[in-house]
Amino acid sequence: MRVLSTALALLSTTAPALAQCEIQRLVDPSGFATAGAILDGRAAMVNGSGQVTLFDATPQGWLPAGSMTVPGFILFELPSVAAHGDRVIAGNEEDVDLEGRAYLREGAGPWMQLVGSDTVGLDGFGTRVAVLGDMAVVTADMAVYDVGSCGPGKSYVFERDSSGTWLEVARFAPHHFRSVVTSYGTQLETDGATIVIGSPTDDQFSGGGFGTGAVYVYERDANGWNEAAKLGASDAHEGMHFGASAAVDGDRILVGAPGLGAGAVYAFERQTSGWVEVQRIEPQALVAGDSFGAGLDLEGDHAVVGAPWVDAANQNVGALYFLEHGPGGWVNVNKRVALDANANARFGSRVSMDDHQVLWMGTWQSEARLDSLGIRDQVVTCNATPNSTGQAATLGAEGCDSLIANALTLRAEGLPGSTFGLFFYGANPNQLPLGNGTLCIASPRRLPLAQADPSGVMRCTVDFQSPQAAAVTAGATWYFQNAFRDVGVGTGLDLSGAVAVDVRY
Repeated sequence: MRVLSTALALLSTTAPALAQCEIQRLVDPSGFATAGAILDGRAAMVNGSGQVTLFDATPQGWLPAGSMTVPGFILFELPSVAAHGDRVIAGNEEDVDLEGRAYLREGAGPWMQLVGSDTVGLDGFGTRVAVLGDMAVVTADMAVYDVGSCGPGKSYVFERDSSGTWLEVARFAPHHFRSVVTSYGTQLETDGATIVIGSPTDDQFSGGGFGTGAVYVYERDANGWNEAAKLGASDAHEGMHFGASAAVDGDRILVGAPGLGAGAVYAFERQTSGWVEVQRIEPQALVAGDSFGAGLDLEGDHAVVGAPWVDAANQNVGALYFLEHGPGGWVNVNKRVALDANANARFGSRVSMDDHQVLWMGTWQSEARLDSLGIRDQVVTCNATPNSTGQAATLGAEGCDSLIANALTLRAEGLPGSTFGLFFYGANPNQLPLGNGTLCIASPRRLPLAQADPSGVMRCTVDFQSPQAAAVTAGATWYFQNAFRDVGVGTGLDLSGAVAVDVRY
């Protein structure tokens, strides 16, 4: 939550509304993007020919910020891409004799090839890639080490030194498997302090059953990167593909097992004894083969999970499930189905979340969908005094806090029935006596006149494109309040409490 730079006491925080809305569809100019990711106001998509398209969040929407072709790519359907700031990384495990390639680019500079210290042909280097600041991670899902011609996989961690050179600082491999085919490295996620790598056909955890799966956890300490745990499901059995997706944020890890009936997600938490499984999540109304957990991502108390084979009646267009963490653990709070997608689009195969916004993709589609989870932060900054109804008027925000989605609604309650009033907003809080209440916003700007219904509820849809709301910008906290006529008491003017909302693109 954003820390408000004011001496005004924050009184309470409401729960997110989670009224998901679509922000925008990001179109791949090639028409067949296969991977994408979103981080810090930048999205990246890549197609099977190695063409990377970037999108940046702007007041006019998410706009193309450049297109580039990674050198040496051959046509294949499963490349990987990630971006952070001015850095872009792309990989293709099939490139050049199946040895694979991974390239990193900083700003407008040249592509730099990242090479593992021991990579050879058939390794599949570049299966998955990630970049976060001065760290990059690349997996090689077929890397060989003393076990035949088709290996169980490896992962490589690179860091950028003060001269701008990217150096390999750690190398890891799976262990304690029975079948050499582990698919180690087909899933990769990092929050900068922890790396999780999926191995969905690892067979350690079910008496040798192929396709059981595992997730490896690596943590950074003063001595560098080290393996912290190898996780498996408590009810592990053959074919569940635990580790087909995984996400980490602080002390929480979520792992998808899409092969377990309709699919499931397992929740782990870091405790004093290490990483401990605390929950298995299986939304209702799913059927076998829906692949819940094929894609997922995690951010704080919120998570999104893809089920790409949902809705067979509409030819497997796919769905996205929204999870929220509360006192009782993770619960499913909403679902979004890609009803207008092409047949067999399978949206939810790839999922990426950042800053309360979700990029989700299908298989071989020309677009990615960008959604908002709703209103993340809604803080009551100033309470009202009782009006002529005997109660204090309250104010809340509904819908989405995305400037691009333009779907924010203010709702004032506890007003005299059918009274007139208006909402107003500003960039800074304040506390000044006004009428029968308190003006909670410095230099307020007014929104259009409104009227309460007979029950005393007044609403206003904030049109960010209108002249009245043109001052609202993304990346800042904005304060909202309601003023209304109250002829039954005092000066005839009263005010609601105020709320602060973090507005984003």
